[in-house]
Amino acid sequence: MTRVYVVDKDGTELEAHYYHQNSTTKPDMFGMVEGYRCAPSGKNSNWSKNGLFYRSIDDLADHLRNNKDWGLRVTKAPSQSLRFNGIHIDGVKL
Repeated sequence: MTRVYVVDKDGTELEAHYYHQNSTTKPDMFGMVEGYRCAPSGKNSNWSKNGLFYRSIDDLADHLRNNKDWGLRVTKAPSQSLRFNGIHIDGVKL
């Protein structure tokens, strides 16, 4: 299985966050509400309707490899955070 994570400024490794389907998760551009979320860079990049969910970490990794200007949501207490820098896939920085 592929490992997708972000190395934070302080060296902390932040794992890709998996959203489970529930009533508070906002849909992506195709209406999906479960999976690993990624988003394009630029204006309004943080809007859910501009992002994509992938249920497979491998599919997320493929998307990020092919779209290097996209970011991903990572788990960081107390909530999830959208990151564009320091993305690593299987130990290789994008």
